[in-house]
Order: sequence, then C-alpha cells, then structure tokens
Amino acid sequence: NKHAGATTNTLPGAKCLYLSIRGNGGALAVVGIAVKSGQPLLSFEKNLMVALLDECGLALEKELSMPYIPCDVEKQLRALQKDIRFGVAENTIIHESSLDQLLDDLHGDAARQLAAVNALGSRNLRDLTLEIQDYFNSSPFPEAAALLINAIAKQQIEDEFTLVKDGVEYSFFGDCLIPVDECDGYREARKYLNQWFGMKYPSVYELALKVLVHEVYMYLPLSYEEIEGRELAYECGLQTVEMLGDEQLKEHLTACSGVMRE
Repeated sequence: NKHAGATTNTLPGAKCLYLSIRGNGGALAVVGIAVKSGQPLLSFEKNLMVALLDECGLALEKELSMPYIPCDVEKQLRALQKDIRFGVAENTIIHESSLDQLLDDLHGDAARQLAAVNALGSRNLRDLTLEIQDYFNSSPFPEAAALLINAIAKQQIEDEFTLVKDGVEYSFFGDCLIPVDECDGYREARKYLNQWFGMKYPSVYELALKVLVHEVYMYLPLSYEEIEGRELAYECGLQTVEMLGDEQLKEHLTACSGVMRE
C-alpha cells in the first residue's frame, strides 16, 4: 500500500520507484519506474504518474471483471462466426469469379459454398432461379443455404423454391420471406439480450448476439414473431452462459429474464 524503491524510505537502494496500480478493491498490480539515483521526482511528475496509474487501474479492473472464456468455448464461437457472419466467408480463395465459376463452387465444399453464396448475394438472383433450385436440391451446406435464402428474401424474388431441411420439405416464395435483419423476433430478442447483458457483461452480450444471429439464419425460411423474441433471447443467452460454464451468469440470466427452468 506504500510507494517503495528509489527516492522512498522503503528499499531506497533500488534502481526503480515502485508504485501500485489500484482499483476499488485494492492493489491490482505494481509498476516499476526507472529514476536517476538520489533524484526525487518533481511534484507535477509524481501527480501525473499517479493520474495515469489511476486510469490504468480503472481499465484493469474493468478487464478483470469480464467473464473468463474457456479456450474450447472460444473455438466454438469462432466456428459460429466463421460459418455465418452476415454472409462473409473467411479464408476463401475466390475474389472475383465468373458466374460459371460461382455456380460450380455452389457444389463444392462448405467453404466454397459460403464464398459463392456471399458473392452471388450481390448479383441479380432473378436470373438464376433454376440454378438456385438445383443447388437446394443438392443437399447444400446448411449455413450456405441459409445465407442464400436470406439473399432471396432481400431481393424479394417472386419465384417459388423448395428445400428439404432436417427431413422436412419447405416450399416458399422469396417475396413472402423476411430477411434476418428485418425479423421482428430477432429485433426483440436482440433488445432483451442487450437489457440483460449489454451494460454489465458486454462481452457476454457480443457472444450471445452471435448465437442469436446464427439461430435466426438457421431458422430460415421460417421467421420468428415479435412475441417469440423474449423466449428466443433466453434460449440464446442460456446457450451462451452454458458454453461459458458460469453459474453466476446463469443465475443473472434467470433473474433478469424471469424464466425458471429445471
């Protein structure tokens, strides 16, 4: 709790002056500052250092208050982010491909499908309805298919499409679909997640938001209603805190959401 080292009465023979970085709960760290032997700091220099260390203490205390994210959980979340990040496929080798190349890549591995769908989303899909249906008939990578459905919804394509997902056949018209970012259930769920985690646990909010985005995409061609938003937010929040393995966060979620589960 006291300054030590050079220019102090505690270990004055040291080459550095040692000052504590403090938070509301006490000392968090120690910083050593090299000083010339026997030359005390000027008053304004000491005040400046103390002010800087106070700022460091606030930042460090905030960082230490964030929940610990286990490595395996971080890998799962990164995988989610990679699979569906608003249509951006990572590590793709496709930059500017011809239409024929993109259509061919739709039948490639998962990474190529994601990259091709991302590129096709910026094109006029009304001219490609037959190719799109052919892709849906080919047991597509689920995340890539979800991204393509969202692109169809955004372009309000009037044609009918059919997709078999999890053993269920879905028939839908593009102009009857709701894009993810316009989905009332998604917006409502995002609002609740922000209320429950945004201020107190911002990093948990960001993780839960990624889970929410993935869930809403994978629900396509169906969409969540506004009335389903609270339950959807709870399920995504619960999935997040269970991945983190933090019982305190789970209790916080239950208390905020008012949902009691076994």
